[in-house]
Amino acid sequence: MIGTGDAAPEAPDAERFTPEYFAGLGRSALQGISFGTADEAEAFVRSLIGEETYKQERDKIRAGLDKFRSNFPVEAYGTEIAASVPSGVGLAALLTRLGIKGAMKQAGAGGALYGAGAAEEVSDVPVSAATGGMLGAGLAKVAPVVSERAKDLMSKGIPLTIGQSIGGGAKRFEEAISSVPLVGDTIRTAQTSAVEKFGPASINEALKPMGVQIPMSLKGSEAFSAAIDQIGNAYQKALGFSGVPYSQTVDGLVKKFGAGLQPTELKELKNILNRELKPRVKDGKLTGQDFKAAQSAIRKEGYDFITSQDKYQKNLGEALNEVVSDITDALAKEAPDAASQLKSIDAAYSRIVPIKTATIAAEATEGVFSPAQLQRAITREGRREGTKLARGEAAMQQFGRAGRDVLGPKLPDSGTATRGIASTALLSGLTGGQFGFPVTSAIGGALGASLYTPLGQAALRKGLPPVGKAMRSPAAGGLLSQQVPSPISSAQAGSIEDMAAGGNIIGYETVIDRLGDRVTYAKTDDGRYIRVR
Repeated sequence: MIGTGDAAPEAPDAERFTPEYFAGLGRSALQGISFGTADEAEAFVRSLIGEETYKQERDKIRAGLDKFRSNFPVEAYGTEIAASVPSGVGLAALLTRLGIKGAMKQAGAGGALYGAGAAEEVSDVPVSAATGGMLGAGLAKVAPVVSERAKDLMSKGIPLTIGQSIGGGAKRFEEAISSVPLVGDTIRTAQTSAVEKFGPASINEALKPMGVQIPMSLKGSEAFSAAIDQIGNAYQKALGFSGVPYSQTVDGLVKKFGAGLQPTELKELKNILNRELKPRVKDGKLTGQDFKAAQSAIRKEGYDFITSQDKYQKNLGEALNEVVSDITDALAKEAPDAASQLKSIDAAYSRIVPIKTATIAAEATEGVFSPAQLQRAITREGRREGTKLARGEAAMQQFGRAGRDVLGPKLPDSGTATRGIASTALLSGLTGGQFGFPVTSAIGGALGASLYTPLGQAALRKGLPPVGKAMRSPAAGGLLSQQVPSPISSAQAGSIEDMAAGGNIIGYETVIDRLGDRVTYAKTDDGRYIRVR
């Protein structure tokens, strides 16, 4: 039926917390759980036990849903989307078992299934499913998702900005607007705070084997000094044992570990042991301090040789490492508790070494190093374990990569045009398109800056997970598919509407009339409404 009028009729006022309200919530939830098919299921059951046909029951149920959505859109759509999240998780698990992986593919499948279920008629299913699939995949693509690496860094006390948390385009946009007045200053302050906390967080990651931490309030050289004090105190405590029986002679060690060495390297092995081990073995024992001194000295010599390009010197480095292991095994047999403590401390110390290198490299910033500086130090110190480094298994390597990926810049320094466009877009959006006026620009800058205060960032981080889940839910794409006019139906209706309105239709509006029926109107540019169905 086609008719004209000056305005679309408005739905009567509705009250919350009535039986009808809770019935609407229940139906919305069931729609979400069932991929938009609960109305058909309910209509089928009602038609079996009642006097009305399936179509009559279905249309009545749909009219009730539409009325609830019109009166309480937040509760209706919010409940439906939230209820569809568990169903989407179950569908994703099934698709994964079938070999269909990837967030976009799975969200697209969920949107398509929901679009098909939400289609008004069977003939609408193909178009509705295709539209829902495309919208579902698109929403999953742009949905804000905190990366796993970002979650890991935040769990270690690093206050990431929203752009750093999400990464990708959000991070590039954040960097692009860092030159905006007020906003830029706040963004750079937040980014600097994250880098400053990266240092003590790195140290605490290195100290993990010891089970100790330094305060996150420390930064730069001060933080590194605190870490060294922790390690030094631990060594002093662990080395309090009276002595370790060690009866191996230099000649015995050379014979045991020097097989296969060339004469020059064999001679050097003997010289090192005579210099670093023999003087410290007294009465067939190594005291705690002598044990550590010999172990550290021989280990250092071994590192120097094993990183050489000469294969014979590499063999010498490996022989020296074997001697260190032999000394350590003697401690493990005599004082297992002390050996366990020393092993943990040694592990922590080896993880601190690249942090020391990065701290020295950051002398200009008082020891506050960047993730890139730490990663370079890890690469440099990891040369002796080339295979581990290549496989990403060197000490602190994954932590360094996470820092570089999350905190490192994504926008090139030369991205001036991008920065200008992003800055204009931000201020235009915040000030209603009036960018260019000093007052409104200042207001826009202040509004943007408020998002980067600790309170603003905490609020945004709290809201990200539910927003992301909602956008990736099957109902998001499926429900939106019903709001996008079908190209076929639009073309068919368009010819009739154009004849009635002179070709001046600018939009559509669907309402529930006083009889509870759903009515769609076409809105013209002269303010008239034309009923199309």
